Order: sequence, then structure tokens, then C-alpha cells
Amino acid sequence: MASADRITAMELTDAGIVDDPATAQRLMQVLLDNATYESAAVGTGDTRSLLIALDNGLLMQLMVGDDTLSACGTWSCPEFFEAYEREMGN
Repeated sequence: MASADRITAMELTDAGIVDDPATAQRLMQVLLDNATYESAAVGTGDTRSLLIALDNGLLMQLMVGDDTLSACGTWSCPEFFEAYEREMGN
């Protein structure tokens, strides 16, 4: 994963877009600080995604399940989803 200071925006399916770099960086730091590894398997059947935009133009996509994110393995991070909802005002 990229360091938080490289993040410029995020979009979580059905939750909204965070286009303020400082807010996106705070959310990324929540993810980096709190995600716990669950397994090497990547979630299947997930229909949601998290897009993370980096300052070099790269766009990362992670699959989203119930309080989990999957790319190279599956990681649990309910704190990230709670923080994202707070930022969106939900």
C-alpha cells in the first residue's frame, strides 16, 4: 500500500467520493493503522470497491466486503468504514 501522504482522493462504492487530499490521507492512515490480516484469499462475489487515487496518477482498486478490503489478501478494518461514513456525514 502507498503511504498516506501520497493519497489525493478516494471513492467507496455507495458511500461517496472524498476529493479533499487531507481527508483522504487521514482515512488512509486509519486503514494503515488498523487493518488486520485475515487470509491470503481474495474476497469473491464482492460488488463494492474502494478506489484510491495517488499523487502520481495511479489509481488502486480494492474489493470491499463487510468491513473487509481485498487485493493481495483480505484485510479487516471496521474502523476505516466507520471513519469513511463519518466523513461522508452518514
